[in-house]
Amino acid sequence: MRAILFAAVGTAGQRCTSLRRLFVHADIYDRLVPRLVRAYASVTVGDPRDGATLVGPLIDAPAYEAMQAALAEAHAQGGSVHGGERLLADRFPDAFYVRPAIAEMPAQTAIVLRETFAPILFVIRYDNADEALSWHNAVPQACPRPSSPTTCASRAFPVVGGQRLRHRQRQHRPQRGGDRRRVRRREGNRRRARIRLRRLARLHAARHQHGELFRALPLARGYGSTSRAEGGTVTGRGL
Repeated sequence: MRAILFAAVGTAGQRCTSLRRLFVHADIYDRLVPRLVRAYASVTVGDPRDGATLVGPLIDAPAYEAMQAALAEAHAQGGSVHGGERLLADRFPDAFYVRPAIAEMPAQTAIVLRETFAPILFVIRYDNADEALSWHNAVPQACPRPSSPTTCASRAFPVVGGQRLRHRQRQHRPQRGGDRRRVRRREGNRRRARIRLRRLARLHAARHQHGELFRALPLARGYGSTSRAEGGTVTGRGL
């Protein structure tokens, strides 16, 4: 719920990566969408310099007019619109603050396919994943090169829980230079830790074997830190 809300209304929907289409399975539609509508009605709209504000203003009057035209078109195409009205006009007459809008659409109509840089979320009910994927890919922004698996949503992975899907994606992701460096660094840290443990074990054995003689010997060059073991103190840098 929080991810949907922020993805759709953050920066007042005025970025290329804003969420503007939400396909909801029929089994959860009647539970999710009413909660989402209530959340939209409760978000804080106002001065973006205020830390409590989630939604700031639209950039200018043409952006506000484009949003209102899109909502009117969604209503004309059979959609049920929640929100979208102008706010704080008395305090900020030259600014255009709006309530983020949800448009429940009966299908993916023409207005849904057109991008509007405004906080409008089009919600569509679906029954199976193949149907939702076909709708997702029906816009030019979703699949500019149909032959490329990285630019077009597909059934490359089965529809499973999000955690399992992310795990499979990590398994099949090729290692990049940064990944290889991190692996080598982690292996090097483990190797150094094993060397330190062996040094510590040898120092402990020498102490118990030679007793007073060992304690009377001068410290080896460069050893300065101490490590407690069985009531004694063993010195050694990096232990």
